[in-house]
Amino acid sequence: MKHLAFYSHFHFGLGHVSRTTAIINAVVEQDPDITCTLFADPLNKVDFFIHPNIQIVELPKVPVDLHDFTLIRTKIMERTQIIVSYFENHSIDVFLTDHMPYGMYDEFIDLFKKTIKNKWHTQFILGVPYPFHKRFAPRTPHLKKLLRLYSHAFIYSDQSWYDFEFKYSEGNMIQYHTGIITRPVAFALKNEEQRNLSSNKCIAVSVGSGIVGLELFEKVLQATRVHREHNVTLKWVMGPLGDKIAYEKLCIGEKNITLLTQASLQELTHDADVIIARAGYNSAFSLVRSRLPIIFIPYVGQDDEQEVRALRLSETVENIWILREHNSQLATKLEALIHKGLKAPLRSHELPFRIDGATQAAKYMIDLAHKNQASSHKVKAKKILTIHADDLGLTKGVTQGITTSITDGIVTDTAAMVCIPNAEAHITKVKDTLKNRIGLHLQLTGGTPCLDPNEVPTLVTSNGNFPHKRFKLSKSLDISQVEKEWEAQLKRLQSWGIQPAYVDSHHNVHLLPKLLPVIANFAKKHQLYVRSGDSKLIHHYFKSQGITSSEYTVRKWYGNQLSKEYLLNLIDEGFQQINNEGVLEIACHPGFSDTELEHLSTHNRHRETEINILTDKELPNLLAERGITLLSTHEITQQLEYTNT
Repeated sequence: MKHLAFYSHFHFGLGHVSRTTAIINAVVEQDPDITCTLFADPLNKVDFFIHPNIQIVELPKVPVDLHDFTLIRTKIMERTQIIVSYFENHSIDVFLTDHMPYGMYDEFIDLFKKTIKNKWHTQFILGVPYPFHKRFAPRTPHLKKLLRLYSHAFIYSDQSWYDFEFKYSEGNMIQYHTGIITRPVAFALKNEEQRNLSSNKCIAVSVGSGIVGLELFEKVLQATRVHREHNVTLKWVMGPLGDKIAYEKLCIGEKNITLLTQASLQELTHDADVIIARAGYNSAFSLVRSRLPIIFIPYVGQDDEQEVRALRLSETVENIWILREHNSQLATKLEALIHKGLKAPLRSHELPFRIDGATQAAKYMIDLAHKNQASSHKVKAKKILTIHADDLGLTKGVTQGITTSITDGIVTDTAAMVCIPNAEAHITKVKDTLKNRIGLHLQLTGGTPCLDPNEVPTLVTSNGNFPHKRFKLSKSLDISQVEKEWEAQLKRLQSWGIQPAYVDSHHNVHLLPKLLPVIANFAKKHQLYVRSGDSKLIHHYFKSQGITSSEYTVRKWYGNQLSKEYLLNLIDEGFQQINNEGVLEIACHPGFSDTELEHLSTHNRHRETEINILTDKELPNLLAERGITLLSTHEITQQLEYTNT
């Protein structure tokens, strides 16, 4: 499994984290089988989407506003140790850091030394959003030497729109212009007619994360006072790091002001007529996509990157203006630009630069990881098919039908239900015939829990039974009760002399987002193969947890359209989903219909149709012609154990 790692911080705002996570999200979307790890400051104030399959390693926050240098040094050492230890225990193929070549607090210096000493195969990429300020240049020959570990540099810009020199690479980095990195945004704006006819105008202001903005707020209050007297609303987003109390004090006596701590770009712009904003990388390039008139007031800090960006945008995109904050006539000029912006039309959709930077950076990293063969050797991929019959033990007829589909057909495995009356009698009769082919069909629906209902009250209805359908599960489902009940179901199956070869669940409840961590812990604890879903992201999640599962599970083999041709089409489509490599699982429900089944389920006669198709004598040859190997879960796990040794 390939492993990509990323580093980011928000010492100067959230732009670094936003860019980095946009790239990681794109990696997971393009290749869910790649493991992604993010080293970052605590993300409790981050409100944008970070894919749940990303492993986040939080680094201790460094209290830079204190004069306790011992504490500061201790926190920096802790960050360094966490990063180095992770690299020592994981094989990282590619590592990307945003803007800070040695880390925000030089945490990478020890990492680089270890990489050189141990000859780790990691390839390092430096992300460069704008020209480096001189303070980021290597300060000593020793640090210059360490910088050579960066074999690649991402220039987060469109070369044809804005190119800049990257002076500190000493010529050893392969430089790649990704294009502008933005996050997906679906703007819902007023149309031109609404903008022209509406008497309720809105000036929306964004100051990014809010680290800087309070001083600007006072100036904007002055510049918008006349507009606000005429029913124009000033909507100000303070940012998650803004000082809410200080803002509220400044609002005393003012009218038509809406203060928001945080807001998505959609919320900021949906009723806006003109935007006032800082010109940080993330804010500027995202807001430009909205098509609204924008007045940029760049923050000037240790460098002029915001001013350069705002100026370039004002020169190349219509209805964008730049106003410098320290202009002595700021209030007067801002008032005039607001008046102009309120009357300006929406821009066209076309922008003079590419905004697919996250996708391009992700593709580059994935390709680089797969070319990095220093620590691994490719194993020739195969098309492996495993076919699992659910509901063993449900009734006598179902149990007999499943057994026939395995002994006389292409079904490879079956999962046992242990919470059903008479299940023990049905299953123990066939357990020797089905040796190494029985899994555990965990239940939270249908049947009665193994534990006393009083021990698992959130899992049962008023009659002490599980609900009949998945959608009737309690919204207050207690995870600890699920864990206890599933452990009890495993023990019951084991008490019948059966050690399960794998685990799945009735109605696939184990794939509910709330229960994914539960099944992951269960499978890891008992070293069991687990059924995946019809999304490759589910397989990626299990794989990232060290759990064996199929790459993709087909769950459409059901209903009135059953035929041999339909089955083969599903198999072909399933393998296409995984690029004709790896393990594909088909879920099925064969069985002989009997009186008990007709009482329990409307899905009864169809089960006999499944038996007839799954025992068709032509199917083994048709699968072989497709290059497909039919294996049971036990055979798959044995093969993996052999390969790993």
